[in-house]
Amino acid sequence: MLNILIKPVWLFLDARSHNAIGHKDFGLIASFFAITGILATIVDFGINQYSTKKIAANPEAQQTLYPVVFYYKLILVFLFPLALSLIGMAIGYTPKQLFYITLLGFVQSLTQLLFFLRAMFQGNQKFMIDSTASVLDKLVLIGLVIVLLSWNAMNLENFVYARIASFGISVLIYYIVSMKLFGFIKPVFDFNQLVEIVRISIPFGLINMLYATNERLDQYMIYSLAPHEDHSGHYAGGYRFLDAIMMYLWTILPIFFAKFAHHIQDHSAKQRLFNVGQIIASVPMTYVCMCIFFYGDKLFPLLLDNSTPEDLYAMSSILKILFLSAFLHGVFAIYHTLLTSTGYELKVAVMVVGSIVINIVLNYFVIPVHGAVGSAWVTLVSTTFLSFCYLAYIHWYTDIRVPYTILIRLAITYSGFGLSFYLLDTLLPSMSIEMFQRSYDLQWLVVCSLAGLFLIFFTWLTGLFRILIQKGEL
Repeated sequence: MLNILIKPVWLFLDARSHNAIGHKDFGLIASFFAITGILATIVDFGINQYSTKKIAANPEAQQTLYPVVFYYKLILVFLFPLALSLIGMAIGYTPKQLFYITLLGFVQSLTQLLFFLRAMFQGNQKFMIDSTASVLDKLVLIGLVIVLLSWNAMNLENFVYARIASFGISVLIYYIVSMKLFGFIKPVFDFNQLVEIVRISIPFGLINMLYATNERLDQYMIYSLAPHEDHSGHYAGGYRFLDAIMMYLWTILPIFFAKFAHHIQDHSAKQRLFNVGQIIASVPMTYVCMCIFFYGDKLFPLLLDNSTPEDLYAMSSILKILFLSAFLHGVFAIYHTLLTSTGYELKVAVMVVGSIVINIVLNYFVIPVHGAVGSAWVTLVSTTFLSFCYLAYIHWYTDIRVPYTILIRLAITYSGFGLSFYLLDTLLPSMSIEMFQRSYDLQWLVVCSLAGLFLIFFTWLTGLFRILIQKGEL
């Protein structure tokens, strides 16, 4: 909940930082942040998730697990940035690129260290402390960014330093908290135990690495292959809004994950949850996606006013294409949640590998010609592939029925909603409404509000509300 409250503030400040830094330099940071995030996930080996699970099941395991893993995480804080700089030199990075990939490697290693401390809190059921730890770095970063923007001191270097400071402060505070809770535990190097921990945790790491690669690799490929240096910044400009709306799914899907796992032996309960989740995940996402599809181009002149008309057009196009992917996530993310919570993780991993291969191969040929806009279309193709795989696997290989009747009702609802949106957008400007005569810019707000009422009406008309109420999950 705290993340949901903070996200809009950070969305605004991140965009204003982008505006001050410029598309070229912000694209560099976005792409390096993406690739260092993937690599940091790989060298974590899934240890954070394993630590949470191990300590939750056996709190005494912390006494042997914490010293070894904490030592490893501390070493990574220094070795990971060094390794990135050596790799950068090997592939011919410029001094500027080496400087920033090293700094961002430091950011990612601090992030992983903070995640490990949070894993300790989660494993010991200290969820209130964990919830504050999940937002403290963002709160500190928000404060620092506000100061930089207010003093006209926002630039590429200061933006990265602000990130380092935010995670460094958070790690220090929560390390002190961990000592208060668990006492001082001296870091210990035990190679054999570390290898055993890595061996056990690798399945968690594999899944995390695949998801991180599937979500982030396109940003780095755009920076490396696009015909113009601004393209990576354009993609980052559109992607931040996709990342923001996905917060809704990241909030509700863990609830369904836990419920699916709890009812893993109860077929009827899983089916009811699946049916309800199909509606709850999809309808709000579709509303936001439709608003973006019609009026997404109004976001960028407000937030990125230093952009040229060509920049604005590119970002608006990318945003609308990415939100077609968001629509698919809204409809089919519950399928992924069902599979991963009921023992089909390996099957899902194979599907994600297929999506990654599609992403890499198509982007390799598309980006040099069509740039960031082409990569957005590739994202839509790979998302469509993954969505179809989820649906087909559940249909053919599980004991859960795909709720085709609900899908048909959703299709009717969204068709009526989309038609209503189009008619409102077309007809309202032609009406003699004094409000529009005074300020045409208010049209989008009125249309989105009225269209939302039509969405509620069609949801009621097709019986989707009744399904929710009858299942007792509304």
